[in-house]
Amino acid sequence: MLLDEPFTGLDQHAAEILRRELARLHSEKRTIVMITHNLSVGLKMSTRVAFMAAGRVRLDAPASGLDPAHVEELYFSTIGGAHY
Repeated sequence: MLLDEPFTGLDQHAAEILRRELARLHSEKRTIVMITHNLSVGLKMSTRVAFMAAGRVRLDAPASGLDPAHVEELYFSTIGGAHY
């Protein structure tokens, strides 16, 4: 399943319904690829995290290995050298 910014425009109730449905699909061993600009939501919901810039993967790592308090800093340091 491919989701591009799935939480955009959702109110809190609808966002919670979507979170539960994605958790259910994950428990069924479904592969879900979600594109989001919300780093904290993406990190909370992910088993792997990839950062892309200029059409290239700049980071691909297990989400469990990333420090949530520093994920934005990691994002900018990772894509900082990308040339558009």
